[in-house]
Amino acid sequence: MNQNRRRNKSLALFALVAIAFGSVKDAGAIATGTTARPPLQIAQNFGNLCQQVATPQGLTVHERPSPNSPILGNLTFNQQVTLAEPFRNIRGPAGRTWTQITFPLAGYVARGFPGNETALINCSGGVGTPPPNPGDLSRNPLCRRVDRSAAPRGVVVRASASTNSARVAGVSSGNQVLLVPNYQLIPDLDNRERRNWVQITAPASGFISAGTLVMCR
Repeated sequence: MNQNRRRNKSLALFALVAIAFGSVKDAGAIATGTTARPPLQIAQNFGNLCQQVATPQGLTVHERPSPNSPILGNLTFNQQVTLAEPFRNIRGPAGRTWTQITFPLAGYVARGFPGNETALINCSGGVGTPPPNPGDLSRNPLCRRVDRSAAPRGVVVRASASTNSARVAGVSSGNQVLLVPNYQLIPDLDNRERRNWVQITAPASGFISAGTLVMCR
């Protein structure tokens, strides 16, 4: 009888130890699971504040919602950004829509024009191949096209009317651009090249060599 009691006690004690060990092990697994997810990924996937750059030329981040404000940096195609909270659209010069971002750097980016605000889209893990054109602008009188003969490799959009200024974006040969209203031909600021520049608003804000453009058809 005493031997049976001692055996039952031993079995009960073993069961308690096994349960306790299993609980600790499960708790460790739960803790590991909660810390394995990168905090940056959680922050970026919060609601629709996570956006992706959908323009093939990327986007320029400005200090203020204006193409004339200082440039803080550039975003590449498909790069994720985080919108400032609360999100709001800001009407900028020439009717362009801007919005504020907080990641990967704080500043303002242009989303497009009202009715065609397609520069940023909701994060989806990838937006595929860049579209060949920013959209059909041919009905706009300010539309111009990069001449395939004059610029078979495309052209560079600069921050100012000079080949020495920062590169803002690139436009492929045959693609369309949109001139600023009341545009003017601007001689090269450094007088190093005998070329004229013209300011554009799409697909990126900046300056482009006027000799590479022809009328849209």
